[in-house]
Amino acid sequence: MTRESQGVINSRRKRRILENREFHALQTHISFPTDLPKEGPHIDGGRPRYTPGDSVRVNCTSSRSRPAATLAWFINGEPAEEANLHRYPPVRDEDGLETSILGLEFRVRHKHFRKGDLKMKCLATIAQLYWRSNEESVEGDRPQKAPALESRETLNPGKREASSHSSSSGGVSWTMNGSSSFISSSRSLSFVLVASVALLLNNLCLGRTTLWGSLIMNITR
Repeated sequence: MTRESQGVINSRRKRRILENREFHALQTHISFPTDLPKEGPHIDGGRPRYTPGDSVRVNCTSSRSRPAATLAWFINGEPAEEANLHRYPPVRDEDGLETSILGLEFRVRHKHFRKGDLKMKCLATIAQLYWRSNEESVEGDRPQKAPALESRETLNPGKREASSHSSSSGGVSWTMNGSSSFISSSRSLSFVLVASVALLLNNLCLGRTTLWGSLIMNITR
């Protein structure tokens, strides 16, 4: 075989290889989907707020495409475990377009709120042509703080002050709005307890000074 004839054969082989490549490329192009979803995936079934211990049951739907979109769930950026997924077969319409549905179910834990809100994302893909996602951010129920008790009188029209101190004679001296009283040591403990209760009631019942006076009179007798 001459070099010229060998070159012709090699040329034919290269042409056939190129033709085969073009044919496969054409087949691949034809097999690509021409019907992509008109909108991104949709999430339904969620609630606006969750508490640790609640169950989450949501579905992600990607409507009408050829072929059906591949769906995936993410919880706070991490892929959801397979045990928490509910896979449904694609729903085919009369025109051949398919709808994909993927369910997600799990129990809410405190760890889901460590970085703030609970985020659930659904990703829909079709080969390398389609890549869209939808994410929902859910708040957790936070315990309400009890209002702090205000010990100061803010609405009392008249200023009331009370103070007590021990006396060298073994008793207790008590001053209320400028009036002083002395109680012997044998009655000092009872007086302090009763006086404390009376002062509290006096602060709650503004203007009822007769209660305080009556208690002082009864103790000093």
